[in-house]
Amino acid sequence: MKKTTNIKAVIVVFTIALCILHVSNVQGSKNPVFLSGKITDMHSGMVVPFANLAIYGHDHSKPLLGVSADAEGSFGLYIPSGDTLRLWISAMGYITHKQIMFPATGQKAMMLGEVMLSPHSYSLDEVMVEAERLRAVMGDGTITYLVNKNMLDAATTGTDLLSLIPGVHRNILNELVVNGSQEVLIMVNGMVRDRQYIQQIKASMIDRIELGHAPAANHDGQSVAMLHITLTEECNKGVDGHIFLESPASGTQIYAFPSYSIRYGSGKVSLFTSYNGEVSFFEIVESDLRQQPDKQFSVNDRQEVYQKYWSHRFHAGADFAINKKNHIHLYTFYNPFSQRHDGTAVTELTGAEHTTWMADKKDKDMNHLFQYSVFFKHQINEEPDNYISLDIHRHLYSGSNSITYINQLNGHINHNESQPWQQRIGSKFDYSRALSKYFLLQAGFIAQSRQLGDKTQDDFDFAEKSGGAYCTFRINNKNWTLQTGVRYELTILNQAFERINSTKALLPSFSWQYRFQQNQFIQLGYRKSIRYPAIYHLNPNVYRHSPHSIESGNPMLNPASRQNIYAEYTKRFEHHVVVARLFYSHISDAIGQLTTLDQNQQVLLTRPGNLGDISSIGLRTNASLRLTRNTNLSGSVALMHMATRPGSHGKEHQLPRQAKPAFETSLALYTNFGHDLTLSIMLQHASPELLLQGESYSGTMYMVSLDKIMGHGFKAGIVSVLPFSNTFTYQGFSSQHDALDQKREGRIQLTAVPVWFRLSYQFSSGKSRSDSHRHIEETDVSSRRGF
Repeated sequence: MKKTTNIKAVIVVFTIALCILHVSNVQGSKNPVFLSGKITDMHSGMVVPFANLAIYGHDHSKPLLGVSADAEGSFGLYIPSGDTLRLWISAMGYITHKQIMFPATGQKAMMLGEVMLSPHSYSLDEVMVEAERLRAVMGDGTITYLVNKNMLDAATTGTDLLSLIPGVHRNILNELVVNGSQEVLIMVNGMVRDRQYIQQIKASMIDRIELGHAPAANHDGQSVAMLHITLTEECNKGVDGHIFLESPASGTQIYAFPSYSIRYGSGKVSLFTSYNGEVSFFEIVESDLRQQPDKQFSVNDRQEVYQKYWSHRFHAGADFAINKKNHIHLYTFYNPFSQRHDGTAVTELTGAEHTTWMADKKDKDMNHLFQYSVFFKHQINEEPDNYISLDIHRHLYSGSNSITYINQLNGHINHNESQPWQQRIGSKFDYSRALSKYFLLQAGFIAQSRQLGDKTQDDFDFAEKSGGAYCTFRINNKNWTLQTGVRYELTILNQAFERINSTKALLPSFSWQYRFQQNQFIQLGYRKSIRYPAIYHLNPNVYRHSPHSIESGNPMLNPASRQNIYAEYTKRFEHHVVVARLFYSHISDAIGQLTTLDQNQQVLLTRPGNLGDISSIGLRTNASLRLTRNTNLSGSVALMHMATRPGSHGKEHQLPRQAKPAFETSLALYTNFGHDLTLSIMLQHASPELLLQGESYSGTMYMVSLDKIMGHGFKAGIVSVLPFSNTFTYQGFSSQHDALDQKREGRIQLTAVPVWFRLSYQFSSGKSRSDSHRHIEETDVSSRRGF
């Protein structure tokens, strides 16, 4: 009895000492985060009472904080925010659990949920213990999904991992789509990235993914959603990286996205190089039927071609930590790419007479992208929200594109050629200051100069100058967060030194989040964004695809504006997260392709224009569910009502008003069978989407993959995209109205079960530190043909 009493006394004294240590350390943190959870036995599921918890910083030398769990295995303590921390949990008879944490500034609580300890066993040479992480946490008007082991088992690249997040999926072009929109701002550790940068990141480098529907005013005015990715630590002294390879079973059907990355760190300097590629070789069929409603005049185009699309992007960069407050980051990439469609083209004309035109189609296409940037950041003090930064970047594009049709009957040659080019120089200055514990101010300005033209068109020589400023405020309270701001942009477009167009845009944004229970949140938001036309929209160069089909750009296009309003409810329970979102979206001056008929010349002309307004209202539900311990389901389902209203330009061409219901869904199911073997199934389906002139659609996409962790950093897998479908409609368009009926489709020709093999290898050595910040900007420089 006396021995038992002594043990209890020791436990009480040790607990008091840890509490004193905890209180003294947390007092130095201005924005503490409340960390809580429950400790259980991994095998029996019973609670582990009086386990010891210690919080370490970077150096591991001594604990910053400490506390003991209670008799029910529960614990709670305040930890400092804005830094990387390490949690050690130890108990007699159990292996010590170690976990890295990233408490964000402004975050109120971090709930670890059930942390399972493995009993100590001397019969095992090596034991790895991992906590079951919460699915998601809320903060600052966003929802953050935490990456767990099941997700890493089902993913190899960063793009693979993002497609497991509810509401996020990738289409057949490997493009990221968030809640039905491709206008997504992608950020990594606080800096802008593009989708190709994500492809070359290995999945294991990603710790959490933050999803927001109303990006603050300091972000790009074109975005309607935001993905903020937080990485684990990168190499500080030593080398780490990965290699990812894909190989098709068929030599005629190639669909691969290889990548590699190598990082080297030594002291205050970190260097990296990486690569990501896209290769898409397929037989495709493109058909296009356009006719008058009375069918007295019709043009039926059909092309059977072999698509050869490839892209190779080489990245390189260097980070210099001058001292604790000043950092310089250099980044550059070079990206050659080509898209060719070689084959045959047939056009049948029905009118006063019936004629057939047949030709061999040959493409020549070569494009070059180059960008470099310099980013400087000065940390005003130890608070992570107090800083100034300056980014300067230059972007260059040049292309040489031609499409040649050789008539099979008379040898007549129809040659289309363009040599577009673009240069953009931009800068961005940001200032951030935490005025108090609850109030954050951010402000800054942007300036950009862009020149674009076509060497084959003397009259296509444009100069665009744009500038803007923003200001945003964030207020954090105990149970709610308010963020609001405004962004102003001015764009002036000149042709041959003469102003032809100017655009002023005032872009407000607002989000308010309220937590009315521990695991329930509501959020209201509004954001106005703007979409500028791309170079291929503005280029007036004329392409003649057949004797009766002509296509060109329109240099007089205006930007389209978009307004999003939403109300969202989030419920988190145990290992599940469900989000229900009511939304309304309205696009003004929407840019769309307009096809008109010149009946006298029997020619169809397709040209982009500001055709009118598009609106949609509906309900979207996103969910992340754990069906069993090793089986997870994430997905999104949306029901909406869409409507279009033609503007003055659309009315001139008799475009009708339209309205219809719509439906879309994306699902990802992944399960671990044990022995490091994971099966993943992905499904995406959407009903036709309304446009100003008709509606667009694509086929249902599904993919099955099986991956096996081989050990020593190796992982192998087999993937099948669209098995047993034989064909896939990657792009479709149809319209019916008084002037012209159209039906256009592009279809991939597939084998019964197309299969790809993939292999990845990860390696690392040395210590770690936080990742660098580099600026990357994605630009639509060339219209993607095919898929």
